Amino acid sequence: MIFFSPKKPHPKEGERMSLERQPRFYLYYASFDPPGKHNIQIAQAITDTLTRNDLLWIVPYGNRETEKGIASAHHRREMILDTFSGEVPSAIIDFADMKNGTFRHNVGMQRHFAKRHPSKEIWHVIGARSIQHGAAEQSKIHKNWKEGAWAFQNLNFLVIQYPDHEFDPSDLPPSSEVLPVDVSGTNKDIRERVRRSEPIDDLVPEHVAAQINEYRLYR
Repeated sequence: MIFFSPKKPHPKEGERMSLERQPRFYLYYASFDPPGKHNIQIAQAITDTLTRNDLLWIVPYGNRETEKGIASAHHRREMILDTFSGEVPSAIIDFADMKNGTFRHNVGMQRHFAKRHPSKEIWHVIGARSIQHGAAEQSKIHKNWKEGAWAFQNLNFLVIQYPDHEFDPSDLPPSSEVLPVDVSGTNKDIRERVRRSEPIDDLVPEHVAAQINEYRLYR
């Protein structure tokens, strides 16, 4: 179930959400390095909310080849394809950034997809930690994103709330909805466990663990 931000009007009693809004384009932009069970659960939770003309668009970051301790584009692509094509078949996986070795910031992605899908609202999928201190204009979006202050005020956000992360509703962006998902772990957590030679079976699908072990990734 989606919980609406108090900064957005609630649907009237008895109204169906599919009748009151435009079709949506959910942009799930992340490293997926490696893809974890939490990524699958988030994508599945989003697909459960989709109406007929909505889209879930998964875009892995590009331009990561110079970062120490991460997987090559080839291995990332194989793990991502195996993960989402099997678990979230309705999602569209877009490897353009990986292919071109680029990193498009979210505002750039907004402009890119808004031109190509003018009939849809673009919604950016983010974790709740990204909005912390938003009311004070000190969130990660404000401080780390290109055109962050503008993005916070003007973009649509689907905020993923983990069970272990409470947040102040006043920190929510003006156009936002909250989707609680019962998940744990992050892509960074997975990489750090591998580096410490700790088990990762609870955080990644079996095929991802097998590929990490076979090619000694993230060590």
